[in-house]
Amino acid sequence: MKWTIKQNEKNKKWYFSVSGVDNKENCVFPAYEEIVEQAKKEGVSTENLINAQQFERYFDKIVYGTTVPLPLEIELDPSFDTRLIIDPNKTKATLYIRKAKDEPHNIDKKLITTMLNNSQIANIDFKVLDQKIDAFIEAPDREIELVIAEGTLPGRGKDRSLIPHITKLDEAEDILLRKKLLHAVGTAREQPQMIYDKDFPLSEAQSLSIVAKHDLLYEFSKSELGTSGADIYGNTIPGLPGNDPFVLDLRNITQTNDELKAGCNGILLSAESPDGLKLRIIPYKDATVKAVISDDKMEASLILESGRGAGARLSLSRLKKALDEVNLPPDRYTDKILKDAIYEARLSSAPVKFTVSRGIQPVAPHSYQFDWKVDFGYSNSVSVKRGETLLETFFQEAGEKGSDVFGNTIEINQAALLKLPQTDNTIRVIKQGRKISFVAAVHGELIRTGEKLKILNSKIIDTDVNKETGDIIFAGDVIINGDIDADRSVKAGGCLTVNGDAGVSLVYTKESLLMNGGIRGESRGTVWAKNTMALHFAETARLFAGGNIYINEYSFRCVVKTNGQLIMTGEPGSFIGGNAHAAHGINVRNLGDYKTVRTIISFGQDYLIKDKIEVYEKQTQDNLLELARIEGELNDSETPADRIQELREQKVILLKSNTSLGIKIFKLKENFESHISSEIKVTGTVYPGVILESHGRYYEVREPASHVIFTFDSKQGRIVCKQIEDKIEFTAE
Repeated sequence: MKWTIKQNEKNKKWYFSVSGVDNKENCVFPAYEEIVEQAKKEGVSTENLINAQQFERYFDKIVYGTTVPLPLEIELDPSFDTRLIIDPNKTKATLYIRKAKDEPHNIDKKLITTMLNNSQIANIDFKVLDQKIDAFIEAPDREIELVIAEGTLPGRGKDRSLIPHITKLDEAEDILLRKKLLHAVGTAREQPQMIYDKDFPLSEAQSLSIVAKHDLLYEFSKSELGTSGADIYGNTIPGLPGNDPFVLDLRNITQTNDELKAGCNGILLSAESPDGLKLRIIPYKDATVKAVISDDKMEASLILESGRGAGARLSLSRLKKALDEVNLPPDRYTDKILKDAIYEARLSSAPVKFTVSRGIQPVAPHSYQFDWKVDFGYSNSVSVKRGETLLETFFQEAGEKGSDVFGNTIEINQAALLKLPQTDNTIRVIKQGRKISFVAAVHGELIRTGEKLKILNSKIIDTDVNKETGDIIFAGDVIINGDIDADRSVKAGGCLTVNGDAGVSLVYTKESLLMNGGIRGESRGTVWAKNTMALHFAETARLFAGGNIYINEYSFRCVVKTNGQLIMTGEPGSFIGGNAHAAHGINVRNLGDYKTVRTIISFGQDYLIKDKIEVYEKQTQDNLLELARIEGELNDSETPADRIQELREQKVILLKSNTSLGIKIFKLKENFESHISSEIKVTGTVYPGVILESHGRYYEVREPASHVIFTFDSKQGRIVCKQIEDKIEFTAE
């Protein structure tokens, strides 16, 4: 930091200024004596120099302010001045007096007394103050600051402490788990930086604890207030609470009110440091497998939870071992079914129940054998799609024996006489000889009540979608006569109508969407429609549609993607901020804003293809990570022989998958370059800050323009702008 004293050439006043204040903590400010000496050298009259306290206040502004303050005028004003300086906490009052340069012995005591009486400051000793003012009148100094009242600062209560609710591992468990974490890095199940973290590495952890998501880790002790104080007006100042303990890092840890909770399943690392308690969680969850046989022995299932972070993973050998423990014969399931179970478990963050084998029900004579193609689970309803086969039945003249999951025969005489279910026009019945198929004629929810089957293809919600209603998932049409609260989702298999607004929520439909309101997404709310979408407004939301998107009023800082056209012809019909990917262009009244808001519009390409490319590229990366993990496990001398064969099979599958993905990505990139006839039509005004893009070419709007159309000229390879040609019709008189 550098400081200077310079005279302003225009007003001839002297100023003190600083420069090079990059690191405020390391600033070394000059002493008052140094400033006085420098002022003498520059030719400033030292008797007119401001006092040291004013320099101290200026230095405080530099240290605690957000910007460097303006230069400080260092010469005293020639006129008389007096004022009160009250500390922000109101525990100190200072009287400032400056003598007039031409009349240094003429101080207006009456003015000072009136000011102090009007201040309502308690217990001012006017006699002592009068003596000090008289002494100041005779002194050569031109200014003085006199403390006229002091209150009592409030005391601070006992510092709060952290109350632990964790169970630290004993020494043997601790050592074993550390080895497991390091082994996980070696086998690529965990990223090295999670273990060898520069801010808080595993080696610095003094203790380890296994925690589950939402577990209470620590809570702060109750706050205690210190002794009360008093201000200069005689009012009581409540005591201050004790200081909170310092807690550092807190990765994967959430703090709510006075509690620290685990943000994920994992291993809590803790260490006491001079700066406070260091905490962080390494994601960790060993995979779990449990085999379950139903009471009637007609269904064998696995309850699976995939491993997370550095935890052990699911494998075919683990699943087979669990099924062996319930004595399920190996010929009752296949490796493909077990691989599907592992895949389902990896997609879910919660335990998954997966059926790996079902028995065959016996069929009574002159009855039907039922083969359900949908899984009702533990309820009497299931979501279905139009055209989906629900049930196939086969007429059995003589009946047929059945078998349970263990292969034990179930005799015909134990079979119940089954009748064909009754249906309505939501289900088509197809007869093919002895086979009768039941097929969904509509999207919706298949209901099974007694011997009746029916599909409900619409659902009406007459309230807000909130905590009480829970999330709405329905395979058919949905009508919501209310708002959609934050952190809620609505998913419809058919058309969706929302007669209200949506907050930070997910609104999803496999058909078309109509919102007689809009969405305020706070950068997280999402609206997705397979076909068209229509709404009144959108704020900081994400909108995705396969067809056209119609926004009546405005879109503000949204991410919009459509394989159709974005149309905004209402009032004001403005698209402001954010970005839009519109394959067939946009038609808006106003684009951007006069305040120059960055707005990016891409057009003329199939952006669904681009999304597919990104999905395939991510799958490729995921496969590469899984291949690295497999290689690590193959190179591990502790891996059993049967597991090695399984890993080699998985490796071959992943290598083939990446080859196939590479071909798909190449073809998609070729198709993405194809041009789609499109235009950006602005019937009102387009403002600076708008950037248009197509095929990697950019056009930045630098001046406001009205009534214009932007198109991509594929021959010239650039975006061009032209005026909209109004058609004028003439009528004969």
